[in-house]
Amino acid sequence: MSCNNIAEKNNNEVLDASKKINISLEKANIESQSVNDATLQIAIKEYPLYSTQLIQVSKASEQLRLVIDSLKSNGLELSENYQEMNGSKYYDTLFFEGDNISEKGQTLVSAIENYRHTLRSNFRDRMPQFIKTVQPLFTTHSINGKLWLVYHFKGFSTITTITKLTQIEADIVQTNNRLVDMISQM
Repeated sequence: MSCNNIAEKNNNEVLDASKKINISLEKANIESQSVNDATLQIAIKEYPLYSTQLIQVSKASEQLRLVIDSLKSNGLELSENYQEMNGSKYYDTLFFEGDNISEKGQTLVSAIENYRHTLRSNFRDRMPQFIKTVQPLFTTHSINGKLWLVYHFKGFSTITTITKLTQIEADIVQTNNRLVDMISQM
């Protein structure tokens, strides 16, 4: 077996493992999301003092999930092809226009910022420690002099990008669960 064949085989194994990780994370998200949605609806009824805020968080969560799902859908179709899955072209052209962020890229950033703002504006006074804990999960500030979207997505393989988007969905579920837990303890 030549060095190129060994490298390609190893690369395909890494990509396959990444795909399996994403599938596992996606499955856990789907299972957790249905419980999370039900828990939020119960909390809205059980804690009327927080119902308006929880409704706003629920709407911002759903908006962010819809944006992520739409961004992942075409990428998942590409993930059957190892060459496409390994390349960054699909998401690089979806999120960027040259050195600028595209409309789709800005839509993702805006949805994350909206979710973070909704959490912060509704709970920073009542739960400052909670906000301090979850704020870093949904920051879109520049990192090491690079725009957040560039730092996290430009040049990354399709499967890596899909997995990162799936992780944001998992962070939403965990954050909403923590929020309801904290409210129930107040």
